[in-house]
Amino acid sequence: MRGTTREEIFPLPEKGIDTAPFWEACNRHELVVQQCADCGALRHPPTPVCPDCRSYEVDWADVPGTGEIYTYTTTHYAASPAHEDHTPYNVSTVLLDGTEDIRLITQVVDIDPESVEIGMPVEVVWEDVNEDTTVPLFRPS
Repeated sequence: MRGTTREEIFPLPEKGIDTAPFWEACNRHELVVQQCADCGALRHPPTPVCPDCRSYEVDWADVPGTGEIYTYTTTHYAASPAHEDHTPYNVSTVLLDGTEDIRLITQVVDIDPESVEIGMPVEVVWEDVNEDTTVPLFRPS
């Protein structure tokens, strides 16, 4: 049987001790990343230890919901029967504005997957997958 919803088609994110605050913010339609409470370095994906100063002290910082396509791939062949009606689709890496190197792996929506380009400006849109999970997607801005 072919999937019709994101929940049926794509795996939902795992919410672990380090990632839970990120997903909780997404559920509120807020985009945040970890910030070291000692040196101030931003990081994503979330980790228990700051890679810059080795501190375990963590804060969360709001980041803009805008950025540009850093890289992408377009998938043309279904990885499983659930994907058959949803190809082609893109998997994109967005470099967030206002950060030196924070990148999110996501999808660009509201555009033909073949039209996604490196450097394209994008903005976040939220998909409420279910009552417990909201995912950040991006669209051309």
